[in-house]
Amino acid sequence: MNAITKDQIALQSHIEALNAKTQEWVDAEEGRWAGMLTTDLKHWADLGVTTVAQFTRYHLLIDCYYAVADAYSKSYARSLDLASMTDQELDDLLEKACSIIEREAKEFADQEAKENARLDQLASEIGTDRPTLDRWMQDAIAYDIYGTDAELAYIS
Repeated sequence: MNAITKDQIALQSHIEALNAKTQEWVDAEEGRWAGMLTTDLKHWADLGVTTVAQFTRYHLLIDCYYAVADAYSKSYARSLDLASMTDQELDDLLEKACSIIEREAKEFADQEAKENARLDQLASEIGTDRPTLDRWMQDAIAYDIYGTDAELAYIS
């Protein structure tokens, strides 16, 4: 069995601290959940991670890859040579990708709010409530797709 180095002990302590912080966040509010990082040093060593600095870089690479994939596309994220980038270049790319994701999420929420307001107004104008309007709209879509009223009884 290989001896555990001081760097690996520091890595394990770092991961345990991150997990404790995550557990505090989960415990702070009902319904929250999160995954925990493994403290198995062999797992991290198999990934080439034996120090806190390597752990931090590994997660920066992973975060950057997934943020770029979400902001642009997976093929674009795959095409980047992230491993050759400096930490600063990765931070900059991550910040840009996250900014795009946040902007798109805000745009989507704004569009959704406008659509909900429009449908609320429509329900009010025709003298019904929103759940009824939503059901009518779903039935109309199903009718367009599936056809006759008899078939709708099986869909609803």
